[in-house]
Amino acid sequence: MVKRPKMTSTHLCLLLFVQNTWNHYERHLIKTLNHKMLNSRQASFLIGTTNLKNESCVVCSQIFDSMIEIQGVNDGRLFKSHNILDTFYIWDPDHRNEVIDFINQILTEKSIKKIYILQVGSFKATLAHLKNFNLNASLTRQKYHKKEFIRLLTRDKFENNVIYEIGKDSY
Repeated sequence: MVKRPKMTSTHLCLLLFVQNTWNHYERHLIKTLNHKMLNSRQASFLIGTTNLKNESCVVCSQIFDSMIEIQGVNDGRLFKSHNILDTFYIWDPDHRNEVIDFINQILTEKSIKKIYILQVGSFKATLAHLKNFNLNASLTRQKYHKKEFIRLLTRDKFENNVIYEIGKDSY
């Protein structure tokens, strides 16, 4: 019997990004919209996500730090999952339309400037637990307008370990 190396979980991260800050009304509007999309199954990939840092997982911890750095002093909403992607893959045709619907709807909100999506593939557990493991060295960044990103998804070109910055088609 061949012994397979233990792998880390696949991770998902979504950051709703704002230019500057949300007022109380905008904060409530975004919270209500996210809740509505979760309940209508338009965003089931957000079920089980958190905006908290998970220190017990080096991958989660580094994703959190990267997204907080991207967010800077601006307001935003972070959704991060440690294991939801064991059953949900953005490029899967059954899930892709859900992601497209979510992007279309969330980017119509004037209080959201852009979103970031990152799906981190699994790593060998031994590699991820080394003291000098640097997730950012394994990540690249790509910038798209909404229509371009949706085209990328529909052509099955979505990749793991890429921070996708998706902006509105026009402002």
